[in-house]
Amino acid sequence: MLRSSLGGLIGLIAFAVAAVVTGCARGDLPAVAVMDYSQVYLDARDTLLTAAVADDDVTRMQAMEAIAEVLGDSEAEVLVQGLGDKNPAVRFAAAMGIGDIRYLPVKGRLLRMAADKKFEPNRFVFCGVIYALFGLSNTDYTSQLATLIFDREKEVRSSAVLVMGAMGEPSAITILNKLYVQEQDPTIRLRVVEAMALLGEARSINLLEAYTKSQFMDERIDAICAMGRSPGSRSEFVLKKISSGSQPPYVRVAAAGALGRTGQFNADGYNLCVAAAQDPARLLTEHMGQVEVSDVQIASLQQLAARSLGWMNRPAAADVLYPLLSSRHGGVRVAASVGILKILSDYQDVARPEQLTPATQTVPARPATPPPVQLPEIEAEEPPEAPVEKPAMKPAESRWTPKPQRPKLYRAGGKD
Repeated sequence: MLRSSLGGLIGLIAFAVAAVVTGCARGDLPAVAVMDYSQVYLDARDTLLTAAVADDDVTRMQAMEAIAEVLGDSEAEVLVQGLGDKNPAVRFAAAMGIGDIRYLPVKGRLLRMAADKKFEPNRFVFCGVIYALFGLSNTDYTSQLATLIFDREKEVRSSAVLVMGAMGEPSAITILNKLYVQEQDPTIRLRVVEAMALLGEARSINLLEAYTKSQFMDERIDAICAMGRSPGSRSEFVLKKISSGSQPPYVRVAAAGALGRTGQFNADGYNLCVAAAQDPARLLTEHMGQVEVSDVQIASLQQLAARSLGWMNRPAAADVLYPLLSSRHGGVRVAASVGILKILSDYQDVARPEQLTPATQTVPARPATPPPVQLPEIEAEEPPEAPVEKPAMKPAESRWTPKPQRPKLYRAGGKD
């Protein structure tokens, strides 16, 4: 497939060169093919909505989070449908998405899910429901998070920590610090650091920097993404260093995207992400040497590249991501859709006309997220006691639980 695509590309280039030479000989200006960005936007939206009803649980979960991120309340009913999904991770992602977009019409259903175990027996999902209600200015259940973060099930603790960080209330730092001291699971400890970084806790950036040097790849990438969500001079310095160093392609691509998320554009990082999206096998082979690269490794790098390009706000990246909409990997399709919909966000109200005019203008940056609702003083209460149905996959981009292995940490200023 790669070889045939490369051959086709070479043929197109040869044809284009011949056309230019011929045109110039006649004194004519050569015709320039321009991608129809209106149609690209529509195709990306259709791909994402299709992913929300995919057979694969992971793809549906990723689509729920992505719909809230890039389509918002225009497709809120898809998130409402996700509240009834058979998989708890999909329900959790749907509830978190509803909280992010603050979709009021579903408030009654959320209240029933919170009040009656018959409607939602899973404490893991219950944390997401608390967040959704919080986004709708209902704080009846927020105090239960103080107990849920010490739950016997690590999936519940992880989701409760995520919710506390997402709520944006600095008063939660005290109880998160308490959990950080007591928690034995290294994965949950990383989640706590990520949440405290979002809340502005002073030492958390140094802790995240240490995690970027973990011996476990998933922890390094999680920490890098968390630094992108917590912009500041130290975060930007660390991300620039990582993205331009000799780290594995996964790490450098993630760092380039996180740097873009802070508003810092780096041309080398952009070119790296383009290469990772178009020819991930080459990058991986160059880094690992003569080792066979698996299909999963390729898809993982493409997924990271698509997400990273989405934060860089360069319209030309839509041309790079468009072919990935037809990937056979659901995660790649979702990530490419998200990247395109972010880059071409000014086409969100486009209709499907018979004739579409190519876009040439620069896309403006997305508006800032509205300020969070105030979190009340947290008091410990007993959470629902129903048994937890463990999710079959990661609940979301940063809402998941990798293998419970203790990271090998270095001092923040240490060398790799």
